[in-house]
Amino acid sequence: KSDAPKALKQFLIDCNHSDDIASMIIRSDEAPELTDGEFSSICEERGIQREETCADSPQQNGVAERSLATVTSDIRSLLVWSQLPFSFWEDALDYDVRCRNRTLSKATDRTPFELWHGYPPDISRFRVFGCLAYDWIPKDRRDKLSPTAKRMIFIGFKNGTKGYKLYNPETGKVRLSHDATFDETTPGGSLIPDSDDTPFDVDSEYTTEATMDENPTGDIDFDCDDPTPPVTSTRPVR
Repeated sequence: KSDAPKALKQFLIDCNHSDDIASMIIRSDEAPELTDGEFSSICEERGIQREETCADSPQQNGVAERSLATVTSDIRSLLVWSQLPFSFWEDALDYDVRCRNRTLSKATDRTPFELWHGYPPDISRFRVFGCLAYDWIPKDRRDKLSPTAKRMIFIGFKNGTKGYKLYNPETGKVRLSHDATFDETTPGGSLIPDSDDTPFDVDSEYTTEATMDENPTGDIDFDCDDPTPPVTSTRPVR
């Protein structure tokens, strides 16, 4: 929430072509970052009305809460499939919102992007988030027998450019590239060493089959060492 003033300023800049700023209403909770200081001053200067919800009453701002829950679920799915650490949540968020703004909804036959800008979006450059990417290495930066591309991870786009944001797992740096090939069936997170920050492995966590030997004490002994054990029970897939 500390970034709210900066985000509001950028939003107002994007709204310069709109005549609806005077009738704009911002509804939020009673967080100090939103009720006092710079954020409140900006609203007063631009004539933006403010509405505050009661404490512990998220239902009073239902549309925003529902949207937040949906986007959060999307981010979780993107990180789990790509096997990227949770530290990439901002990139996943940016990618998800970018996709949603370029997707048709039930409310209209045009995308939010087209309603805002007046022309349809170009989605030809979209790739699967977190997939394996091969970044082309120019000839003047390699030897004749050296690899012609470097393995990277696609993590989205940057506004104002036509390049792809590629993460280098070896250096931990992000590079913008316009010349890359993508393997959209392979999670790029497999290139990053395992860490506690990595989302859990759904397959190994919920679909592992194990035998359970009867125990008079009621305890369960799991034995997965034998490749062909006599299966007496199977852990259900949740």
